[in-house]
Amino acid sequence: MLYLAASSAGLPTATASGEIQMTVHQVNQDGAGPFKCDMSADGGNTWQDAQVTKNVPGALLGLSLATAKDFPLNVQMPDGMTCAAGPNGDACIVRCRNSTPAGPFGSCAVFAATPAAPAPAPAPAAPAPVAPAPAAPAPAAPVPVTPAPAPAAPALIAPAPVAPGPVAPVTPAAPALVAPVSPAAPAIPAAPAPAVPVAPAAPAPARAPAPARAPAPAPARAAPATPAAKKPKGAGAKKGAA
Repeated sequence: MLYLAASSAGLPTATASGEIQMTVHQVNQDGAGPFKCDMSADGGNTWQDAQVTKNVPGALLGLSLATAKDFPLNVQMPDGMTCAAGPNGDACIVRCRNSTPAGPFGSCAVFAATPAAPAPAPAPAAPAPVAPAPAAPAPAAPVPVTPAPAPAAPALIAPAPVAPGPVAPVTPAAPALVAPVSPAAPAIPAAPAPAVPVAPAAPAPARAPAPARAPAPAPARAAPATPAAKKPKGAGAKKGAA
């Protein structure tokens, strides 16, 4: 609903005297005044007539020559009205319409009544009397102090000059005697070790030649076969058989 969206966005409030001050933007000629307004404190369930304290100019039929122009429109809340709609329970609806034959044209707006002024805070209790602080003792008069004289600086005594004594001559030290060193005898080369004679190897014994193999005898040739006698054919053969 209208008052739900308006409540979440933050509601405008009426003045301390309960007046709603609005601005009407007239678009064309039949959007002029005068306007009649009523209000609802319960979200549009019931309505009460409200007095228009400042109206939009116009003829009786809601016509004028003004176009695209803003005009103030102020409405007074009915006596004793308490806004109780909306999610926070503090919203009212105002509805204004003109009387043009093509309309009516108008609009609705959601507002909240001015909250009651908070009760004044109780005056703070008067603080308990504070006992006066004891007077500070008078400062003691300063006692003049004569500074002690500074000790005199000791006189500087210059040392008496001392005559230089004779210097004994320095005897040079005798050079140290170094015994001659005999040259080392040359090293004697070691005698080579005698070689051990190696006995010659014994010759291998001669082998007898292998005996020659005799040639194998040639195989005997077979005797030619004798052809068998052919039997006569015909009558002679039969006779012989008988």
